[in-house]
Amino acid sequence: MNIKSVFRLLAALVVLFTPLHANAQADRGAIRGEAQDTQKGGIAGAQLSLRNTATGVVATSTSGAGGEFSFLNLVPGLYTLTVQATGFATFTQEQMVVEVGKTITLSLMLRPGEVKDVVTVTTNLAEVETQTSDIGTSVTPQEIKDLPVPLSGDSRNPLSFALLTPGVTGSTPGATPDYRLHISGGISYSNEVYIDGIPVSGTALAGDISQNHPSIESIGEFKMVNNIQNAQYGFSNGLVSFTFKSGTNAYHGTLYDYLQNDALNATGFIGNATGQKKAPLKQNEYGGNFGGPVWVPKVYEGKNKTFFFVDYTGFKFRPSSNNASLTTFPNKFRTGDFSQLLGAQETAPDPGCNTQPCPQFPVFDAAVHGADWHPYTMNVELFQEFPMPRELMAG
Repeated sequence: MNIKSVFRLLAALVVLFTPLHANAQADRGAIRGEAQDTQKGGIAGAQLSLRNTATGVVATSTSGAGGEFSFLNLVPGLYTLTVQATGFATFTQEQMVVEVGKTITLSLMLRPGEVKDVVTVTTNLAEVETQTSDIGTSVTPQEIKDLPVPLSGDSRNPLSFALLTPGVTGSTPGATPDYRLHISGGISYSNEVYIDGIPVSGTALAGDISQNHPSIESIGEFKMVNNIQNAQYGFSNGLVSFTFKSGTNAYHGTLYDYLQNDALNATGFIGNATGQKKAPLKQNEYGGNFGGPVWVPKVYEGKNKTFFFVDYTGFKFRPSSNNASLTTFPNKFRTGDFSQLLGAQETAPDPGCNTQPCPQFPVFDAAVHGADWHPYTMNVELFQEFPMPRELMAG
């Protein structure tokens, strides 16, 4: 098979497995609206151009007979919309923020004039959601950077952000399947988690991603849908939708290391009371990411077209503890005497007794049977590796 045949086969597979029409995705947004004149009549045939500010990618559309238009499946981010129509001044709407799972509704009023005349609008758009029945909260990339996330003995879980949104209660997601989130009063494990539009929750516990969650540094934005979501989300009481970051026209990257270390921690109350040293603790969550346009010198220039983003995170946790109630092995074990494991000592009458009542003697007495007791040397040497018992007195 030659190279041309390979490319044709790949192109056919892409066409085959690419959905022809996807009205809504959990990780995308949309813009809908109507182009109108000053009398609020629809303007047919208006040319619309939507540009992603970060990537430079441009989408185009033409208004319908009633002036209606739509841009679907938009990557969350900042956009600029330009509208041109014969007999009207060019209209530009800037600073439009497309969020996860949200549809922006616009009513664009074009004024009579030359196309070379430009009317620019930069005011914030209304926050009222009129296109879907979803009720929820979106968390922006800047808020993801600023909001605190607990270090709980596991890599930081992006689901922790869910606890900061209205209508959500429960425990902090951690290293074990401990995702007892209650969304809008719902029961545990009744929600769904999407990453880039794909459900990723475990099959055993709905909504649990404690074993396969992405790093927080790779998350660009997320939305919590509390209730009344539409049918595309399936059987769930609540929905958490994450989107990964994407490369832009500028190369950018991050290196990080979040750590906990006993050298930086204070001694706890019990440690101070018992005179113990601080328990050793080493926790590191480290990694980095990098993204930008695909660029192969003298071969391909990917600006405004093709982008990449890679992320890596590692986690190491080396804990220990000090506890005044911890004990070591009894000293008798060090000589091979394990009789106290039997509990209360069993007794039996003296077999040489000729009188009544006969005196009782212990079945096993190390002092009597010591000469016959031969502990394994290996066990004795093993016990020597453990510290001798001592009594800790409060200072």
